[in-house]
Amino acid sequence: MTATGHKTVAIIFTLLSKHAKIELVQRVLQSVKPCDALQKQKFFPSLYTRERCLMNIDKKEARKLQWKYTQWLIYFIFAFLAAAVAITLVLQPATLRRYIADADTAALLLQGYADWYKLLEKIFLFSSVLTAVFGLSALVFYAATFHNPKYQACRLRFKKKGIPITELGLVLVLGLFCCFVLSAITADINPREKYQRCLEDIIAIEERDLLSVDVYLNKNYASAGLADHGQGYPMPLTAYSARPVSPSGETPSSWFSVYVVSGHFDFTPNQEHFYNENRNTDWNAENAAVYRVTYTPNCHLVTSIVELLR
Repeated sequence: MTATGHKTVAIIFTLLSKHAKIELVQRVLQSVKPCDALQKQKFFPSLYTRERCLMNIDKKEARKLQWKYTQWLIYFIFAFLAAAVAITLVLQPATLRRYIADADTAALLLQGYADWYKLLEKIFLFSSVLTAVFGLSALVFYAATFHNPKYQACRLRFKKKGIPITELGLVLVLGLFCCFVLSAITADINPREKYQRCLEDIIAIEERDLLSVDVYLNKNYASAGLADHGQGYPMPLTAYSARPVSPSGETPSSWFSVYVVSGHFDFTPNQEHFYNENRNTDWNAENAAVYRVTYTPNCHLVTSIVELLR
């Protein structure tokens, strides 16, 4: 065949569809003489190599290649499940309860919460690194096989038998997406920031750098906790709504919450002299009980609360 004929065949070959090319190559491989193999490979080398690998790869070798695909997917799923289990266990209310079980003062309670948030931060970091390492390793493996003739032949062989081996990459991407969703949920708790807040309050208690103000108390108070991430979490605190005492004639200050550690104080608010929002400032100044409250700057944990005598 002349050079012009070669060019004409090459042009026609490029216009064919993928399946038509494969069928043409298979026919040529069966009909052409062995001495013409170099000519076949000259016109369509990549397709020729893939088809020749498909013909030469045996079932045992194909199974071995398939296992390599599955193996990486198993590694990633194991890493993802290990991270999910670790985060779930740390987020259990029982785990937090062990850290604050013996806390009967504001400082001990803050230390318990700080230790729990620190543990949560470490687990979150471990989970992110674990899933990232196995996820990226699997992605590198899948990417490296795209241009490998043996793996291409393996995919063709198993696709013809109904095994969607190339869909493992899609499963991997979905797994990474689930991992990011789980990470976002943990990040929403923001353990690093809350750990710092607890640590600053502990230092404030040790250095006596606390806030002190005279307040009225609202009759609505309830049990509470510093970690309100769902039902079942321990509530070792009593939350009171407090309003700073304002001089006569001035606009009352806004309400804020203070938290008393249950069992730390033998404190019971005066049930007959709560602040009455239906009355004016002068009436409350004469009838509502006033308390001097000392509390931490971040978490508003009370270290001292005393009713002032009139």
